[in-house]
Amino acid sequence: MPYSDCDRPGRYKARIIGTGILPSQKTNAVSVSLRLHLTEFLDPEEKIWIPWAEYKQSIFSSNFITKKDGSPNEKIIENLCEVLGWSGKLDDFNNPEIEWPKVSVVIESEEYGGEDILKVKWLNRYASEFSGTYSKISPGDLNEIEGRLGATFRAIAGNVARNSGKKLPAAEVPQPTQENTSQPAANSEECPF
Repeated sequence: MPYSDCDRPGRYKARIIGTGILPSQKTNAVSVSLRLHLTEFLDPEEKIWIPWAEYKQSIFSSNFITKKDGSPNEKIIENLCEVLGWSGKLDDFNNPEIEWPKVSVVIESEEYGGEDILKVKWLNRYASEFSGTYSKISPGDLNEIEGRLGATFRAIAGNVARNSGKKLPAAEVPQPTQENTSQPAANSEECPF
Protein backbone atom coordinates (compact mmCIF):
# COMPACT_ATOMS: atom_id res chain seq x y z
CA MET A 1 0.00 0.00 0.00
CA PRO A 2 1.41 3.44 -0.89
CA TYR A 3 2.24 5.93 1.82
CA SER A 4 -0.53 8.18 0.47
CA ASP A 5 -3.01 8.38 -2.35
CA CYS A 6 -3.82 11.97 -1.38
CA ASP A 7 -3.41 14.22 -4.42
CA ARG A 8 -2.98 17.70 -2.88
CA PRO A 9 -1.68 19.52 0.19
CA GLY A 10 -4.12 21.26 2.50
CA ARG A 11 -6.19 20.94 5.64
CA TYR A 12 -8.41 17.86 5.99
CA LYS A 13 -10.75 16.20 8.43
CA ALA A 14 -10.01 12.50 8.73
CA ARG A 15 -11.08 9.25 10.32
CA ILE A 16 -8.50 6.85 11.76
CA ILE A 17 -8.87 3.52 9.95
CA GLY A 18 -5.76 1.82 11.32
CA THR A 19 -3.06 2.15 13.93
CA GLY A 20 0.32 0.55 14.37
CA ILE A 21 3.59 0.63 16.24
CA LEU A 22 6.57 0.66 13.91
CA PRO A 23 10.10 0.42 15.35
CA SER A 24 12.87 1.69 13.08
CA GLN A 25 15.13 -0.95 11.56
CA LYS A 26 18.15 1.42 11.67
CA THR A 27 17.81 3.42 14.91
CA ASN A 28 16.06 3.25 18.29
CA ALA A 29 13.17 5.40 17.02
CA VAL A 30 9.63 4.06 17.43
CA SER A 31 6.68 5.47 15.51
CA VAL A 32 2.97 5.33 16.20
CA SER A 33 1.54 5.16 12.70
CA LEU A 34 -2.01 6.26 11.97
CA ARG A 35 -3.75 5.43 8.70
CA LEU A 36 -6.16 8.28 7.99
CA HIS A 37 -9.13 8.23 5.62
CA LEU A 38 -9.64 11.82 4.40
CA THR A 39 -13.31 12.81 4.79
CA GLU A 40 -13.39 16.59 4.21
CA PHE A 41 -11.11 19.12 2.52
CA LEU A 42 -10.93 22.82 3.44
CA ASP A 43 -11.18 24.88 0.25
CA PRO A 44 -8.32 27.38 0.67
CA GLU A 45 -10.10 30.18 -1.21
CA GLU A 46 -13.73 29.72 -0.18
CA LYS A 47 -12.82 28.63 3.39
CA ILE A 48 -15.56 25.97 3.35
CA TRP A 49 -15.35 22.24 4.03
CA ILE A 50 -15.89 20.09 0.94
CA PRO A 51 -17.01 16.45 1.37
CA TRP A 52 -14.00 14.31 0.41
CA ALA A 53 -14.78 10.73 1.46
CA GLU A 54 -16.05 9.81 -2.03
CA TYR A 55 -12.49 10.20 -3.38
CA LYS A 56 -11.33 7.34 -1.11
CA GLN A 57 -8.02 9.00 -0.30
CA SER A 58 -5.89 8.06 2.69
CA ILE A 59 -2.51 8.95 4.14
CA PHE A 60 -0.28 7.58 6.89
CA SER A 61 0.78 9.81 9.76
CA SER A 62 4.09 8.82 11.40
CA ASN A 63 4.33 10.04 14.97
CA PHE A 64 7.77 9.29 16.40
CA ILE A 65 7.25 8.74 20.13
CA THR A 66 10.97 8.10 20.61
CA LYS A 67 13.92 9.84 19.03
CA LYS A 68 16.71 8.07 17.13
CA ASP A 69 18.63 7.60 20.38
CA GLY A 70 15.59 5.90 21.97
CA SER A 71 14.72 8.75 24.34
CA PRO A 72 11.05 9.82 24.63
CA ASN A 73 9.84 12.48 22.18
CA GLU A 74 7.70 14.37 24.69
CA LYS A 75 6.17 16.82 22.20
CA ILE A 76 4.77 14.01 20.04
CA ILE A 77 3.63 12.00 23.07
CA GLU A 78 1.80 15.06 24.44
CA ASN A 79 0.17 15.66 21.04
CA LEU A 80 -1.10 12.06 20.84
CA CYS A 81 -2.48 12.37 24.38
CA GLU A 82 -4.19 15.70 23.69
CA VAL A 83 -5.57 14.86 20.22
CA LEU A 84 -6.43 11.17 20.63
CA GLY A 85 -6.91 10.93 24.39
CA TRP A 86 -4.11 8.33 24.48
CA SER A 87 -3.49 6.92 27.97
CA GLY A 88 0.25 6.49 27.40
CA LYS A 89 -0.12 2.69 27.21
CA LEU A 90 1.69 1.56 24.06
CA ASP A 91 -0.51 -1.50 23.51
CA ASP A 92 -3.53 0.81 22.95
CA PHE A 93 -2.36 1.08 19.34
CA ASN A 94 -2.69 -2.72 18.98
CA ASN A 95 -6.24 -2.75 20.33
CA PRO A 96 -8.92 -2.78 17.59
CA GLU A 97 -11.62 -2.20 20.24
CA ILE A 98 -10.47 1.36 20.95
CA GLU A 99 -12.55 3.98 19.16
CA TRP A 100 -10.11 6.75 18.31
CA PRO A 101 -11.51 10.23 17.67
CA LYS A 102 -11.71 11.82 14.26
CA VAL A 103 -8.88 14.27 13.64
CA SER A 104 -7.99 17.30 11.59
CA VAL A 105 -4.68 17.22 9.72
CA VAL A 106 -2.47 19.58 7.77
CA ILE A 107 -0.82 17.89 4.80
CA GLU A 108 2.19 19.55 3.17
CA SER A 109 4.60 18.72 0.39
CA GLU A 110 8.13 17.74 1.41
CA GLU A 111 11.17 16.70 -0.59
CA TYR A 112 12.27 13.15 0.20
CA GLY A 113 14.76 11.11 -1.81
CA GLY A 114 14.81 13.70 -4.58
CA GLU A 115 11.05 13.84 -5.08
CA ASP A 116 8.14 15.73 -3.54
CA ILE A 117 5.83 13.68 -1.33
CA LEU A 118 2.79 14.65 0.73
CA LYS A 119 3.13 14.23 4.50
CA VAL A 120 1.00 14.88 7.54
CA LYS A 121 2.68 17.85 9.23
CA TRP A 122 0.13 18.55 11.98
CA LEU A 123 -2.30 16.28 13.78
CA ASN A 124 -5.10 18.23 15.47
CA ARG A 125 -8.32 17.53 17.41
CA TYR A 126 -11.72 16.94 15.83
CA ALA A 127 -14.51 14.33 16.82
CA SER A 128 -14.76 10.44 17.18
CA GLU A 129 -14.91 7.22 15.08
CA PHE A 130 -12.51 4.27 14.38
CA SER A 131 -11.84 0.88 12.83
CA GLY A 132 -8.81 -1.39 12.48
CA THR A 133 -5.31 -1.84 13.86
CA TYR A 134 -1.97 -2.79 12.38
CA SER A 135 1.47 -3.16 13.88
CA LYS A 136 4.81 -4.44 12.74
CA ILE A 137 6.10 -5.30 16.16
CA SER A 138 6.44 -8.61 17.93
CA PRO A 139 4.85 -9.06 21.38
CA GLY A 140 8.37 -9.39 22.84
CA ASP A 141 9.53 -6.11 21.28
CA LEU A 142 6.30 -4.41 22.39
CA ASN A 143 6.86 -5.62 25.97
CA GLU A 144 10.51 -4.49 25.87
CA ILE A 145 9.58 -0.95 24.76
CA GLU A 146 6.64 -0.84 27.20
CA GLY A 147 8.95 -1.98 30.03
CA ARG A 148 11.64 0.53 29.13
CA LEU A 149 9.45 3.57 28.38
CA GLY A 150 5.88 2.73 29.43
CA ALA A 151 6.12 4.55 32.76
CA THR A 152 7.43 7.65 30.98
CA PHE A 153 4.59 7.51 28.40
CA ARG A 154 2.00 7.17 31.17
CA ALA A 155 3.60 9.96 33.23
CA ILE A 156 3.48 12.32 30.25
CA ALA A 157 -0.14 11.27 29.58
CA GLY A 158 -0.93 11.98 33.24
CA ASN A 159 0.67 15.43 33.00
CA VAL A 160 -1.36 16.21 29.88
CA ALA A 161 -4.56 15.15 31.66
CA ARG A 162 -3.60 17.17 34.74
CA ASN A 163 -2.74 20.27 32.70
CA SER A 164 -5.81 20.08 30.45
CA GLY A 165 -7.87 22.21 32.81
CA LYS A 166 -9.70 19.35 34.48
CA LYS A 167 -8.96 20.43 38.04
CA LEU A 168 -9.24 18.14 41.01
CA PRO A 169 -11.47 19.33 43.85
CA ALA A 170 -9.56 21.66 46.14
CA ALA A 171 -8.63 20.27 49.53
CA GLU A 172 -10.51 21.85 52.39
CA VAL A 173 -8.33 24.02 54.57
CA PRO A 174 -9.42 24.11 58.23
CA GLN A 175 -10.46 27.59 59.33
CA PRO A 176 -8.89 28.98 62.53
CA THR A 177 -11.11 28.86 65.60
CA GLN A 178 -11.99 31.86 67.72
CA GLU A 179 -9.62 30.76 70.51
CA ASN A 180 -6.80 33.06 71.53
CA THR A 181 -4.19 32.58 68.80
CA SER A 182 -2.01 35.54 69.75
CA GLN A 183 1.63 34.86 70.43
CA PRO A 184 3.49 36.41 73.34
CA ALA A 185 5.80 39.26 72.44
CA ALA A 186 9.39 38.28 71.69
CA ASN A 187 10.67 39.99 74.82
CA SER A 188 7.96 38.50 77.03
CA GLU A 189 9.13 36.50 80.00
CA GLU A 190 6.17 34.21 79.58
CA CYS A 191 7.17 30.94 77.92
CA PRO A 192 4.67 29.85 75.25
CA PHE A 193 5.28 26.10 75.84
